[in-house]
Amino acid sequence: MAYCTLADLQLARKTKTLIELTDGTTVPVAGVVAAAIAAADAEIEGCLRVRYSLPLLTVPDEVKFCSIALALDWLYDRRDSVPETVTKKAARWRTWLENIRDGKAVLPDVDQSLDTSACLSADYEDRAFDPDTLLGGE
Repeated sequence: MAYCTLADLQLARKTKTLIELTDGTTVPVAGVVAAAIAAADAEIEGCLRVRYSLPLLTVPDEVKFCSIALALDWLYDRRDSVPETVTKKAARWRTWLENIRDGKAVLPDVDQSLDTSACLSADYEDRAFDPDTLLGGE
């Protein structure tokens, strides 16, 4: 599930700008927009997965706004000319993500418990080989 949509990006930037950023002619190129959102969301999840079970069941507005900022940064970066305001906003959101990853900040209204049901566990009491057996002893 994407954390933002084309409609969200259109609220943040004029459609004409999004058309230019995606090399479109009359509408933004959907595949380029999807790639920008996917890149932003991958960066977000890279930090969130340390503290939260993913995917998030409810997406806080902060995560949506972060996704918008990072997707716009990705789109402008394709042009090799990222406006300073876009760079600064993306940097602030990246700092926020790092703070979440490092446990200095939390997502509001999101359960912070990780789902460990898929984790493996081992009981070392029932080992088939002990150090003596591995070294050729009986």
